[in-house]
This record gives sequence, C-alpha cells and structure tokens, in this order.
Amino acid sequence: MAEIKERALSRAPLDSDTLAGYFTLAYDALHLAMDAYCRSKAYETSSHKSLGELMLYICPAFRISVFERARLTRNGINYYGRNISYEEGITLIKQIMELKKEITSTLQTPSRSARGRSLAQSRLPR
Repeated sequence: MAEIKERALSRAPLDSDTLAGYFTLAYDALHLAMDAYCRSKAYETSSHKSLGELMLYICPAFRISVFERARLTRNGINYYGRNISYEEGITLIKQIMELKKEITSTLQTPSRSARGRSLAQSRLPR
C-alpha cells in the first residue's frame, strides 16, 4: 500500500493547491512503512505518536524529530484545517520520503519466537 501512495505522489501535479494532499499521502506512506517495520520485529501499536516512540525503541538511529514534525503537521492539516507553505511542504515531503526509504531498506522477516509481542509485553520482566 505504501508503494501505491508513493506512485500516486510521483504522478499527480504538485502545486500549492495539491500540497496538503501530497503531504498527507507522503505521511501515510511513511506511517505504513513504519508499521510494517515494527510488525517485522513482532511489535505493534495503536497510535501514531506511540509508533514513533516504538520505532525509536527498536531502532535508536530512527530520526524521530523528522517523524514528529511530520506527524504534527499532518494533524494540523487533517484536524485543524491548517495550511503549510509550499517551501515547508516540499522540504517535509522530501524528508518523509528519505525516512521511508531508510526504513523500507532495512525491513527483514520477523523471527517466529517474537511474533505478536506488543511494546508493553516486551517490557515485562521474564
């Protein structure tokens, strides 16, 4: 699904009128890639904020500042009708797609023994 959204981004015209839609698609593609990465490590979460925190927990090199900026911008667009400038939008979309590429390049098959853990379960003493 993330690839479909990425293809849509590459085909649609980008201008100030379509920027918010572009941004939302880019964010959704990143979110799907992050979710897939976490599931490949046998973790799952239910919120966007906790997904960023989980990524940082699993992968300390994860650039959470990029994700948090994108998440807050997306929330502003989706829930409060805020606009972003063309320049800011282009910069964020590029950062989002770079982060997505980093994540998808490291996806691996999950181990059988770790399937189905939640972050809360992983922190329980054994």
